[in-house]
Amino acid sequence: AVLFLFLRNARFVAILLLAIPASLLATFNLMYAWDLTLNVLSLCGLALAMGMLTDNSIVVMESIFKHFERGKSAMDAARDGTAEVSKAVVAATATTALVFLPVVFIQSDFQDILRELALAITFPLLASLVVALSLVPSVAARMLGRRERAPLGTGRLMLMYTLLLKASLRHRAVVAYGVFLSLIATLVAAFFLMLEQEVIAEETQFSVYASLSDGATLQATDEVMREIEIAVGELPGVDRYTASVQE
Repeated sequence: AVLFLFLRNARFVAILLLAIPASLLATFNLMYAWDLTLNVLSLCGLALAMGMLTDNSIVVMESIFKHFERGKSAMDAARDGTAEVSKAVVAATATTALVFLPVVFIQSDFQDILRELALAITFPLLASLVVALSLVPSVAARMLGRRERAPLGTGRLMLMYTLLLKASLRHRAVVAYGVFLSLIATLVAAFFLMLEQEVIAEETQFSVYASLSDGATLQATDEVMREIEIAVGELPGVDRYTASVQE
């Protein structure tokens, strides 16, 4: 529904929907090969990568549609459109995957946790790249059998974006100053927020220590501990307490 809302082309969306299960299937095979199980960490990694599963396919399909609208056959459009953006798609995916891959080789007490999370994000990215450069063009070459309205129509949104972009380019200094001031304001707000949290932070627990003379009997120690417990329990704001005796 979200893809159709923005792309407004049934065949375009249908091809993209095929990329999601294909990428997930390849991801599960990779996880099985690396002895990764479905748990909270791996599911968190998959959830983070889900939004990026169709990114590569959208770029490839848009390029194919562009060539298809120029009058090329579906087969030629799929071949030329994929070749046009393949390097850019590979580079974009590699820059994202390389951020997580070094985590796999970290030597620490949390190595297993970090490794599982990093691989659960990297595998879907790599799978979506393979699907975008192989499955999507082959399916597009067979489904695009006639002239179609190009996806991603401009409309008012694109017009507003164009006007805003032109205004930003004409007033580059104003935009730069605005970004700089926003950064400064964010840092100042974060600093004062940290100070406020430190001021209002309250201690949630406290300790009471008592020492008896050498040779004190167990009964005497127990009586002293009971008196301390009674005194502490009568203090306002005390919900619970524990006591321990050490030599």
